[in-house]
Order: sequence, then structure tokens, then C-alpha cells
Amino acid sequence: MADIADDNRLLNDWHQRMAVGIKLSNDGDLPKAEQIFRDILQLTPPQPILATAHHNLGICLLHQGRSNEAKDSLVEAIRLEPTYAQAHRSLGGLLHAEEDEDGAEFHLRKALSLNKSDAEALNNLGAVLNARRKYSEAIILLRQAIRLQPALVDAYNNLGISFTGIGALRTARKWLEKALDLDPHNAAAHANLGNVYKEAKRTSEALACYEIALSISPNTVTTRWNRSLALLQAGNFEEGWKEYEWRWRRRSTPPRKLLFPHWQGEELQGKSILLHAEQGLGDTIQFIRYASVLKHQGANVVFECPQPLVELLRGCHGVDVLVPEGANLPEVDFHSPLMSLPRLCGTTLATIPAPIPYIEVDPAKVSRWREAIFHVVIPRAVRVGIAWQGNPNHPWDSFRSVPLREWQPLLHTPGVQFFSLQTGPGVEQLDAIKNERLVNPLELILQPADMADLAALIQNMDVILSVDTATAHLAGALRAQTWILVAAISDWRWLQDRDDTPWYPSVRLFRQRSLRNWSQLFARVKAELTAFATSRRLSAATLTQGVMQ
Repeated sequence: MADIADDNRLLNDWHQRMAVGIKLSNDGDLPKAEQIFRDILQLTPPQPILATAHHNLGICLLHQGRSNEAKDSLVEAIRLEPTYAQAHRSLGGLLHAEEDEDGAEFHLRKALSLNKSDAEALNNLGAVLNARRKYSEAIILLRQAIRLQPALVDAYNNLGISFTGIGALRTARKWLEKALDLDPHNAAAHANLGNVYKEAKRTSEALACYEIALSISPNTVTTRWNRSLALLQAGNFEEGWKEYEWRWRRRSTPPRKLLFPHWQGEELQGKSILLHAEQGLGDTIQFIRYASVLKHQGANVVFECPQPLVELLRGCHGVDVLVPEGANLPEVDFHSPLMSLPRLCGTTLATIPAPIPYIEVDPAKVSRWREAIFHVVIPRAVRVGIAWQGNPNHPWDSFRSVPLREWQPLLHTPGVQFFSLQTGPGVEQLDAIKNERLVNPLELILQPADMADLAALIQNMDVILSVDTATAHLAGALRAQTWILVAAISDWRWLQDRDDTPWYPSVRLFRQRSLRNWSQLFARVKAELTAFATSRRLSAATLTQGVMQ
């Protein structure tokens, strides 16, 4: 009986120590709490208590910013007690913060399999699914979390993110405002409400939300990053480019570590500078124009070029040396990522460098493509090159890309022949479309086409009609007559309420008036194409009459 009493006293002692440690941790005295949890571990209590101590130590370490140690403690808690639901939830939350969404989803689903009524696990899994753009499933889980715990502010905030992700901006705003009703000082909810206003092109309201969020949490990277996009969208380049540098603090876009100094605007006469791409192919095409700006400052410009653009950008103005990505880099005096150059060059809305075209296409390649399509061209028809699909990994691709089936009404425009400029994802959609006025010229050559081929093909078109993707940037950089279909939720670079763009003088923007309503936009484009084709026919007839006279 004495042994049992001793065991009970020990258990009570361990539980009391644990309770003291938890209270200290909740009160913010983390070093003392940590020491208590470590003392418990040294006493080697029974396995369930040992697992609990590891879990509490992990939470305490996490609050101190020691995430690697915290992760080790949480993993050990789960090793000791594989069915420890709370430890799975805590580890899942930590992994989500580290953007390990695979690991986070695994542990959070495990937590919910052990406790289906864990509102915080439901909320955390909803946040993970948001990060994976699985918004519909996230909405189901987050609604359930709120039913279980109506005061769980983070769940309202995450629901706002979910509805923003599917473009339901009014509903997103409703949930974020509910989060702020519960917690007016919630920086994340203010910032996410700013994102809703930004996507709705209500920039002044977006910036006001970001200001409130930053007054509460001044150095939140995502808020500063999104604020930069709102400023750029509004045409406030002076402040926007400065804020855009916050992208380097995002876990997903760490800065490039090179041995050469980062250029900060120093004198370039007689110096060499390495430019390197950092985002998509369209961004690279858009911002490589700055090579000429630096060349005019006396620099020897070296460009580390993404492999898909190597052949194309051999003919880029201002580039002295082109080095394919993966090849050894030469010694230079400075380096700069392409999208830092507008800030370093002091670019404003009125001073965007637009010496277009700034990419030269091999005339022989243009001629070869003219010959390749010669036998399929409909005489006197307006030739329109089309691209309908962007990179499917882009976060807003579901808004900006338009399935080819939705182009069908446009493909019957009289006097117009359409040529596919689509490469990569989206090409497979051609199999389902049977229309004699739509040609896939890339089937006419034996070797795979590259971006240089695409540029040469563009030179053989009368109009380029594209969604917001690299093809549109290429056509604009070549000064081809280009019409870009811009979704209601669109990229900052197309600014607001404009049907032109200072980045590309030959580009017209056709803006969607309501999200995912492409039919209305295509009706406008068809009317414009019909008028264009009619004008071309009348001009040709006038010229013919002039010759006959």
C-alpha cells in the first residue's frame, strides 16, 4: 500500500509541476516554464506524462522562436504517444508555419482522425488547404470549426482567405469583418481585408487596411508585400518599388547569394553587371528591357538567362553576354535581380523605358514560319494568333486562363483565321475543338518549337489575342498588335481602369467586367475583330481600285 501511495504522490507531484509550467508559459515567463518541463523530463516520469512534457516543452520553445528544437520535442511526444491528438495538431501548425504543407496536412488529418471535434485542428487544416489552393474543402472545415467554437477568430480570418481564393470577394469581406468584430486588433484580418479590397481594385481602402495591420504588426512580410502590389497597381511606383523589396523576406523567395556586390545605383561606366531572372518567363521578358538602360549608363551587361528564353534573348538589346542558367558565371562588378531594376533606375509611371521592340527576331526564322503556314492560310483573312492558358501553377491561373472551349463563339468571326500560339499546358485542349478556322501551326514543324519560334510566328500574325501570360509579354515586346484579355482579378502591372499599358505601346487591354464572365468579354472582342477585318477588306479594295485606275 505504501508503494501505491508513493506512486500517487509522485503522479500528483508531476501533475502539479506540469500545471505550474503551463501557467508560467501562459503568463509569458517562458524561460522558467521551459526549465520546469526539462526538470520533469529529467525525472523520467511514466510515458504519458513524458509525452505531455515533451509537447508542452515544444510549445514553450515555439513561443521563444526556437522552431527546430520545438519540432524535435513535438516529434518525440508523438513517438512516445502515437495517438496524442494535440501533439499532432501542434506539429501540424508548426510545419504549416514553415510552409511544409505536406507534413502539416498529414499531422492535422491525423489529429482530426483522433478527435473530430478539435476546432483548432479544423482551423489549422483549413489554413493548410488554403495554402494549397484547395479552397472548397477548406471552407467546409472552417465552417465546422466555427460551429464548434464560435469565438475562434482565426477561423473567420481563414474563411476570408478561402473566399478570396475563389474570387467571392463580398463573402470574403463579410467573414473578415466578423473576425474584426471579435478582435479589432487582429493584424492578419486587417491585412486580409486589404487583400480583398486590392483584388476589387479599391486601392485606397486596401492601403488603409494595410496601414492598420502594420500599425499593429509593423514587420509582417506578407502585409508589406501585398501593400507593394497595391501601390504598384495604383501607379504609385516611387513607393511601390521600395515596398516590393520585401519579397526577399518571404520564405518562398529568398534572395540570391552571389559573391558579387548587389548593385545599389552606383556609377556603371566601365563596369560589368550581371542581371538574373527571378520570377516567370513573362516577367523576364517584361523587365529585360532594363538591359538597355544599364547599357546606356556605360555598363557591360551580362544576363543569366532561363533556358526556355536562351534562343529568343540572344537578340535582346543591351545584353552584351548571355549566359544560360546553370553555366558558369563570369566575374562581374555588380549583380541585380531583374525586378529590382525599376527601383534602382527610379522608374515612375511616366518614365517606364519602352524602346520597343527591344527583342530582335531572326529574319530567316520569320521567313521559315511564313513558308510553313503558307498552304493553310485563308486568302485575305485576318491572321489572329491566340494563347489561352498560362502557367497552371500561378496562384491566380484559374481566373486569368480561359479554356479553349469558351473561345468557340469567337472562332466563327467572319474574315478571320485563328492560329494557336499555345505551347505546354493547354495544347491538349485543341483535340476537342474542330474548327477549320483554327490552325495549330506548331504541328507543321518536326522539331519542338521554342520561344524564338513563337516570336517568329507572332511576326507572321496580324493580331495577337492572349490571356495574361508570357506570350502576351513577348508580343508586346516585339511591338506586335496585341490584345490581352484581363480578368477582373488581375496582376498589378495592368494598373486599373485602363485599356492601354505604358509597358507596351502596341497592346490593348480588354477587361473582364465580372469575374469568370468571359462570354461578355468575347462578345466585345468579336465586335472589334469584325470591325478590324472589315476595315482591312475595305483598305485592300481601295488599294486594288487605285491600281486598276
